Amino acid sequence: MNRILVTMTVLMAGLLSACEATQGPGTSEAMKSPVVLTVPGLLATAKRYQGMVVQVRGFDAGWQGECRSAPPVSRSDWHLQDGGKCLYVHGPHPEPRADGDKPRLVKVNGVVRVTPEGVWYLDAP
Repeated sequence: MNRILVTMTVLMAGLLSACEATQGPGTSEAMKSPVVLTVPGLLATAKRYQGMVVQVRGFDAGWQGECRSAPPVSRSDWHLQDGGKCLYVHGPHPEPRADGDKPRLVKVNGVVRVTPEGVWYLDAP
């Protein structure tokens, strides 16, 4: 009876460690919600979030925003702005947007990136 209990304990420990190993490092990190920032908040701390997925809240200004540099990736990059600050987003708009629409508040998930020229942008899927 004692031998059976020891064998079962060893098998259970092996099974648990095998399950833990299949998750791999960072699995629990990926399941966490992204950090939520405003446009000014991200731009003030962008280096801290470089390469990370974040959620940025701001106003979708389409191509009529206040960003002064050239689009970082393509002509389709659009402006997310708030508090007098502007951030380019490379990726689709959260919702279809008609030309002439007023900027509307949106939340966008994406990876924080920077161009060689130092222009910060959000790479949204």
